[in-house]
Amino acid sequence: GDARQQITAAHALTALPGVAEALAGGSISWRHATVICDAVERIGADVVTDAEPILLDAAAALDPGRLNRVMAHLRHIVDPAGADADAAAEFERRGLYASPLLDGMVAVNGLLDPDTGAALLTAVNSGPPPTGDDRRSPAQRRADRLGEILRADLSSVDPSTAGGHRPHLTMTVDGATLRGERGATAAHLDWIGPIDAATARLIGCDCELTAVVVDEHGIPLNVGWRYRTATPGQRIELAGRDRHCQAPGCDRPPAWCDAHHVLGWYHGGRTDLSNLVLLCRRHHRAVHQGVWSIVDAGNGRFAFKLNRGTAGSNPAPPAERRRDAA
Repeated sequence: GDARQQITAAHALTALPGVAEALAGGSISWRHATVICDAVERIGADVVTDAEPILLDAAAALDPGRLNRVMAHLRHIVDPAGADADAAAEFERRGLYASPLLDGMVAVNGLLDPDTGAALLTAVNSGPPPTGDDRRSPAQRRADRLGEILRADLSSVDPSTAGGHRPHLTMTVDGATLRGERGATAAHLDWIGPIDAATARLIGCDCELTAVVVDEHGIPLNVGWRYRTATPGQRIELAGRDRHCQAPGCDRPPAWCDAHHVLGWYHGGRTDLSNLVLLCRRHHRAVHQGVWSIVDAGNGRFAFKLNRGTAGSNPAPPAERRRDAA
């Protein structure tokens, strides 16, 4: 911990008078001094002492994080075997924890090895820059990007390698809940528990559903039809027709979009191209939360109405998009 680091640094400072003087004079911070002193234990006092003038120059010019990278390079130069051993020990510390909270949110924390961590940082920061109407914080955009990645991964797993079925979310929901009827019970999402009706409709809008008949006690009596929304062929047609999320100003690509039923299938809407439109998860959620409404713009096109009173529609792709296309 910090206390142990300070004790180690205080002891190492006796062999590094230049570092002690710079610290006392305020030209470097305690964190800079700790980074240099920690290297005494890992690399050896003689190496650090010989490099002390260079390290002090680096400390004056760099923040502690970048100075620590300099020390890592020095370690690899003078003791590559020791650096490899340290990396192997650090790898054993990896772990990831995801814990459902009482309010249905999920807390995530953990430690990732460098290559996994770099992959995560690259992935969650790889989205396009926010558009003018995007008021999400950077942290919220990263969380949403992670959701896109996870859903795409679950959809792409080869069923032959996963026991015949793709890994999937499991939600139990009453038809009355999907239809928004008053007095309907909450849906239940595996791992999480009860979820609100808008989230249930969002999940149910672009997924495979299995009808289950239950008795008055909720005991399953019969498993009926499976309802799959857009087929793979329809997804290809949607991608060619819409090109991207169709919310105004959004250019999220088809791979990051859901196939939204304009008239929900639970209200009798058909799974036809004339009733489907590509929406990224952020705008899909906004539609199911009532922020946006999708209306018939005529000529086989959709328009979006912001329920605060403003309206807009995405530009048509080069080939005119029609709902009745192939």
